[in-house]
Amino acid sequence: MLKEPYYERLCSGIFLDFISLAAKKTMYYQSSANIKSEHSITKVCQYIHLHYKENNPIEFYAEMSNLSVSRFSHVFKEIMGVSPKQYILNAKLEKARHLLETTAASVGEISLEVGFDDANYFSRLMKKYKGISPKYLKKPKAEWKFIQLFCFRGLADSNINTKN
Repeated sequence: MLKEPYYERLCSGIFLDFISLAAKKTMYYQSSANIKSEHSITKVCQYIHLHYKENNPIEFYAEMSNLSVSRFSHVFKEIMGVSPKQYILNAKLEKARHLLETTAASVGEISLEVGFDDANYFSRLMKKYKGISPKYLKKPKAEWKFIQLFCFRGLADSNINTKN
């Protein structure tokens, strides 16, 4: 059988086109899977912020996003930058901080409101992760202004002295 001139080049070109098309299809399916993962993680985050009082296990959120627990944890951390447990804790502490600053409720009441049964444990977590004790957030705003002015003025004075 007689082959046309450039037959081998033509075949290799067709083969490369086929490989290129297969790679594009693979990338498309991977990116659509990533979009689905991002969408499901976004839904989970919205749920966490709306239902911060609930103490749901990670399995609950994994099931919500139709992923295994290990895959959910991996994808969540990849997208959000923190583990699901840390994200949930941060959401609770941010809500607590807002309530401490804007309501007259006690620290114990707010700790229960955001899903902590033990107010002392809640206070330790708030101090550890947010750098401030809940009792200081409950101080009247006039006291806060005095504390801020005193602290910042003291810091500013010490910075001025060190520059000279």
